[in-house]
Amino acid sequence: MTSLEIAELTGKNHFDLMRAIRKMEPAWEKDNGCKFALVEYQDKKGELRPCYQLTKTECLYIATKFNDEARAKLVLRWQELELAEQERRQQLCLPSPKKILALADEIIGEGLRLLNEPAEDTLTATQVAKTFNMTVFNFKYPVPSPRTLEPEQRSAGAMQAVLHPQCVESVVRLRSHR
Repeated sequence: MTSLEIAELTGKNHFDLMRAIRKMEPAWEKDNGCKFALVEYQDKKGELRPCYQLTKTECLYIATKFNDEARAKLVLRWQELELAEQERRQQLCLPSPKKILALADEIIGEGLRLLNEPAEDTLTATQVAKTFNMTVFNFKYPVPSPRTLEPEQRSAGAMQAVLHPQCVESVVRLRSHR
């Protein structure tokens, strides 16, 4: 906050406030080891004028010379500034870890639901094994889909080479029913 803002907020003349700050600066420097930051601003005439850029602690130190009403205004203004900064930071920050975990859980749950959702033309290994009067444990060889085979591999003879011997007869029977 600048001394110009403090003067406006408290209804004090900026020139008088600057003089008061200059008088308080040696004690501050002695205890704190540094001076107040002196900066410039452009007045209504376009001329550069000095003002102080003060931290919250420095402002509260300066406010010890103010009356109760001016001090209260300064403290409330700092509270507004801090709340605005806190809100700004919250908008820039990631959600809380709990929110992130909840979102991840929701995404994973939806993904698992989609993976487990039965497709219209998909059979489970158990269903295929039952078609061949087998158990899943005995059903050792995958049944290739005609779509995945090259045209020359689509004959019953080629299918026999990749199928368990018990499956060949059933595949031929299934094809004749299409």
